[in-house]
Amino acid sequence: MNALILKKGSSKKSAYNLKNTASDVLETHTLAVLVDNESGVLARVIGLFSGRGYNIESLTVAETNHIDNLSRITIVTTGTPSVIIQIKAQLARMVAVHDVHDLTVEGPSVERELAMVKVVSSGESRVEALRTSEIFRASVVDTTLESFVFELTGTPEKIDAFVPGISKQNETTLGAANGTFTLEETLKSSFETGYELSKKITNNDNKTSSPTVMEKKSTTHDKFWCVPLPKGKTYKRFLDFQNDVAVSDVEIALKEGYRSIEHVKRYTTLGMATDQGKTSNLNGLQLVSNIENKIVPEVGHTTFRPPYTPVTIGAIVGREVGKHSKPTRKSPMHTWHEKNNAVFVDAGVWLRPRYYKIGEETLFEGSKREAKNVRTNVGVCDVTTLGKIDIKGPDAAELLNRVYTNAWLKLPVGKARYGVMLREDGIVMDDGTTTRISENHYHMTTTTAQAANVLSHLEYYLQLVWPELNVNVVSTTEQWAGAAIAGPKSRDLLQKLFPNIDASNEGLPFMGYLEADLFGVHARIFRISFSGELAYEVNVESDNGNFMWEKIMEVGQEFKIQPYGTEALSTLRIEMGHIAGSELDGRTIPYDNSLEGLVSKKKDFIGKRSLERKAFIAEDRQKVVGVVPIDKKTSIPEGSHLVKDAMAPTPNPKLGYISASCWSVEYDNPFSLAILKDGKNMIGQKLFAMSPLKNKTIPVEIVSSHYVDPKGERVRS
Repeated sequence: MNALILKKGSSKKSAYNLKNTASDVLETHTLAVLVDNESGVLARVIGLFSGRGYNIESLTVAETNHIDNLSRITIVTTGTPSVIIQIKAQLARMVAVHDVHDLTVEGPSVERELAMVKVVSSGESRVEALRTSEIFRASVVDTTLESFVFELTGTPEKIDAFVPGISKQNETTLGAANGTFTLEETLKSSFETGYELSKKITNNDNKTSSPTVMEKKSTTHDKFWCVPLPKGKTYKRFLDFQNDVAVSDVEIALKEGYRSIEHVKRYTTLGMATDQGKTSNLNGLQLVSNIENKIVPEVGHTTFRPPYTPVTIGAIVGREVGKHSKPTRKSPMHTWHEKNNAVFVDAGVWLRPRYYKIGEETLFEGSKREAKNVRTNVGVCDVTTLGKIDIKGPDAAELLNRVYTNAWLKLPVGKARYGVMLREDGIVMDDGTTTRISENHYHMTTTTAQAANVLSHLEYYLQLVWPELNVNVVSTTEQWAGAAIAGPKSRDLLQKLFPNIDASNEGLPFMGYLEADLFGVHARIFRISFSGELAYEVNVESDNGNFMWEKIMEVGQEFKIQPYGTEALSTLRIEMGHIAGSELDGRTIPYDNSLEGLVSKKKDFIGKRSLERKAFIAEDRQKVVGVVPIDKKTSIPEGSHLVKDAMAPTPNPKLGYISASCWSVEYDNPFSLAILKDGKNMIGQKLFAMSPLKNKTIPVEIVSSHYVDPKGERVRS
């Protein structure tokens, strides 16, 4: 026999009352009372509530049946469960009352509130008020030159969100979002608010005055919507410079009968560019209002969209919102990682093992163990997530020569080369290795984060800029599963896995490539290294990825193999001074990352001319350096500012920032990479790393970014 499943509360459909009527908890109920439509009935109902001290929060009356002369009184009241029961019982006993329904407990119902809100505004604020009303679907029921009256229906939460008041969230609004538009006022309010919040949290009364700024004050000016047209002239007057929309286009739209501003927008494409109606559309709205002899509020406005309209945090919060809100990509070895206690981390759209937990290990302990094992024995890392692009065609080498900063025309078959790719503005876009598989066939690798962007970049130039190049590109990221084998014993392991190849330094040199058989499975072997150790990357078709991984782990037991995750990988690359995403943050050029040796002076490439800009060739240009704490004990938080004088007044001149930090397993002390102004000449200098968020000030020394094996002998041994 199945158990009887009942919901809490009472209803007319249940013989059971599971609610504690003796509770002191106040509840809000909506009651629908069907009464005779006669004089005095409303007074008697209200008298019942007032005479017994019951509260009425909301009251509406409407005729429901004209023939039977019936009306409905809808009452929202608050009380304890016992009080609610009394109210319903006493209402039901009244002579004029036909029926009483508790909508709160009797099943699905719709409750809405009506609010009339008057907003006094002028100038720009009027457009903002209209925009906000459109978001909340509020109707304009009255308008003057100084104000609007909005009619809004919805839940109490919606009403509260529309009407200014106390924020529902624990936040503090500053700057333009709070009506403060000048830099001076914004800084002043920010410092004052920050002081108050800091005092509440830390109980420290350390007030800091806001910095003085030189700001040009705006002055009043006349409204100017479009350039006047001199007599006899017919040249175009542009309203939207991005979409080339002219005044005449708007005039034609109105002549064609397009009266709705949304229709005008679609006819002319006014405001459809990156401004999304915030700049050009204001002129367009005023132009329409002049032609139609209406005020702007009567004309209305188009829907403002991002980037003008802010994107809520909720829209970009991430996959944690729900399992299916964003697809999660997993490597073919994911199940093995799960079974072996991998702790995962998001890497773009992928899940990658961060470290493999043993017992009660912390992230620090586990990643340190994994990194140390790579330095002393051999480790294996899942690198399936790296972007992979197949490039084929007679002009493949020419394409690479144009998109990379270094030369590619003479790369031999069976060799790989490291390359740096720039945007047109000279900023580093991505880096990676590309291998020449055959005469007209190349295998390109990218970072996990930039895989899609690089493919789009190549497609754009092939289709629009260089259509004459005979070459095809296609993503093969999902086609190949990859495992990086790294450590002093990696060659011994590779020879065991592939007994038919010559794994010696001569047989498979650094940046070499060959194909072989892995226990009956076709494999590609690349001798490349991101860890700074002797290393190889083995790729097999994705269907065989787990097979490859298990064979590597099985054969590798002899050499004390351990899997390692992204945290250990990060430690290894930081120690060796290899750049990654934190240094390729969209603000650096090859020189900043000590990659100027890869920038060819003999050929052209995307972004070359931008590198000649004055700021990019400055002698004191920033550069990647290493940073070590003086005490060799204190870890330096990422993002910390590097300054000369820790006691200098605010704003303290910043010389650079910490881009990545780790605990060096080679020297057993903290080590960091930093982007530092005039970094080339700062080696040996003593500075301070300041982290306001961590409340830390750490004396540091600037050293070479290549902290371990500066000559790169290990990868070439």
